[in-house]
Amino acid sequence: MKKTILIIVLLISVQIISATTYLVPTQFSTIQGAVDSVSTGDVIVVLDGTYYENITINTLNLTIKSLFGPEDCIIDGGTHCITVNVATERIEGFTFTDASNTALYVGTNQLSELSNCIFEDNERSGSYGGSAIMSSIPFDEISDCIFTENDGPFTVYIFRDNLSGTFNELFKNNIFIDNTNDGTMADSGRDICLYNSSLNYTGGFESNTFKGSSGGIFFWALYGDVDITNCAFDEAEIDDDIGDQEDITINYSCFSESEFYGYNWGSGNLTSTDPELNSTTCQPLWNSSVKSPCIDVGDPSLSDDNDGTPPDIGAVSAVSHRIDEVELPDTSTNNGWKWMSFPALDNVLDDADVAENVLDDVLNVSILDTLYSEIYEIYWTGSAWSHDYEQFSRTEGFKFLMLDDITFDIPGFKENDYTTIALTGNDEENWIGYWLEDTQDVSDAFEDYWDGSNVYSIQHQLWSATYFGGQWWGTAKEPTLSYGDMFIVKCDTTISDFEWNNGAPTTKTVFPDPEYFSYSEQADYIPVYVEIDENNLPQEIGVFVNDVCIGARVVEDTITQINAYTTSAPLGEVELELYYGRRSENKRLSKYNCLTSSNPNAILNQLSTENNDNFWYVDLREGSSVVQTPEKVRLNNYPNPFNPSTTISYSVPNDGFIELSVYNIKGQLVKTLVNEDHSSGSYQAVWNGKDNSNKNVSTGIYFYKLSTNGQTLTKKMLLLE
Repeated sequence: MKKTILIIVLLISVQIISATTYLVPTQFSTIQGAVDSVSTGDVIVVLDGTYYENITINTLNLTIKSLFGPEDCIIDGGTHCITVNVATERIEGFTFTDASNTALYVGTNQLSELSNCIFEDNERSGSYGGSAIMSSIPFDEISDCIFTENDGPFTVYIFRDNLSGTFNELFKNNIFIDNTNDGTMADSGRDICLYNSSLNYTGGFESNTFKGSSGGIFFWALYGDVDITNCAFDEAEIDDDIGDQEDITINYSCFSESEFYGYNWGSGNLTSTDPELNSTTCQPLWNSSVKSPCIDVGDPSLSDDNDGTPPDIGAVSAVSHRIDEVELPDTSTNNGWKWMSFPALDNVLDDADVAENVLDDVLNVSILDTLYSEIYEIYWTGSAWSHDYEQFSRTEGFKFLMLDDITFDIPGFKENDYTTIALTGNDEENWIGYWLEDTQDVSDAFEDYWDGSNVYSIQHQLWSATYFGGQWWGTAKEPTLSYGDMFIVKCDTTISDFEWNNGAPTTKTVFPDPEYFSYSEQADYIPVYVEIDENNLPQEIGVFVNDVCIGARVVEDTITQINAYTTSAPLGEVELELYYGRRSENKRLSKYNCLTSSNPNAILNQLSTENNDNFWYVDLREGSSVVQTPEKVRLNNYPNPFNPSTTISYSVPNDGFIELSVYNIKGQLVKTLVNEDHSSGSYQAVWNGKDNSNKNVSTGIYFYKLSTNGQTLTKKMLLLE
């Protein structure tokens, strides 16, 4: 591919300020020609191509690098690809291949840094020496290189005889794979041989991968301290001869072989453990049948991987993923309740997203009471956990009831932002998660459904939004949705392709906890929307039944939403208590203007927990009128299932003829309940389980159908024995 001089100049102009940069083959036709012509400290940049050269470096402190990396910038050598005779700064970005007697030979002067190179199909004969690298003086660093299918006594051979001093050499992020090493000094040769009879060696090996039965490291006459950390040895080993083994410390490394005797074994090591690496790339495997044990368990003192997860053991990171930290409360927080979702799960490895695996640390009778989903419950039966075989979805929501707190990690893959799901209509509950990473206002998240024409109820653990009377009702300040939240959504008709809108990011809305009132959170609640005069706002409002507080909220504006926990509340009339602090005495209200979701047009003067409503509305303003005109036809019944009778509530927005009838499962008419003209409004009819002949019907499923002004709604109910 052509690359213009302009692009080249732009890419290299910022690399070196003080040195002169030369281009091969633009300014010099060969690399050797450039090396022989430039001055001390200059930089040679080589464009893509195959260079059939045996290069000898005799100019001090050069940097020789490819422009675009090693894949297409190849030095095809004869005896050596490069021989270094003088001190050299850096060699970077080449493929060394076809050398017959060591690809890179470094004499008695140091090559400081070698990086991002590939050594492939090079050879070295004899009982010692390296097929890829042979050096008589240490490097400062060899990093990000790949050594593959080289053949010799060793792949890298660094000997430091007849020298004095201290050297600190680092091998970092290198891959050694399928090299043939047959050196006679080790059992079968190794990828790296370090020979040191006189130097004080303080080198290290960080995040390297060694793969192959003759791979690994051979320390020969080693004196000094060596640290091996975050390295993977797949069939490869460490051998030692003459030197003091106690000077070799190993941390956070994985060995397919057993622990080698005598070394200083530190923290985080995996021995007799197959690292499960890709046979070609050495990337840790993560597929339907296996997940590498090297993933996310590397040295925590190292930088995180590029995806932000803890380092993996070895030179290559696993597929991009994330780790979500999940915190579940004890009973002192929200009475042990938490509504949440799992936007990231391991949906790749078979059964990793099954409940018993996701909740491995949670399924303990002293920690978890019950997990509720939309369709099942997980709880201890006395001998086993029920439904622990269920497969979790990244889009569904859950309610946890905890006995004790716990924090655990879930590694996996986040749900795509633009995933669509189906929401069931007919006033059914849809327990859904929120899988976008940005927090946003509820009106932004539901932007496509915010007109109230279909979605009309949104419940979060801490707040609700309900559409009635032509507007959305909720908390004083707009609530937000955050990653991992769970919501119960209701809509009139099925939405087959619901998708979260990706709106403007914002900060999470925080609701202050009441200090005067106390109550116990339960599995569910009825939202109570209270309007108050702005000139007489209390500090808090509590909701009471039989003198038991079932919910409270700090008042922040003229509209306050209170969660009334009625799941285990006593049956009875609802009272409100207004707390004013030092301004005045509390007010307990047993009579007030109100309406309910089941009969939104009827002005009541008190609420009752005997009614299972979707919401309650209370107007405490002076001279208030809470009569609302229905926005659409609505239909529901309570109780359901029932015996012997149930109340069917319905609302119609326009005057017209009404027919409300009950049918059996065969579609046969059982009972006509209403057959007359109605004005717009909300009404109720009671079915006592009898047919038009006043005979008791059998137990089972029945349907009730409302027809008015060309619209028909049908709902299902169950008559019990």
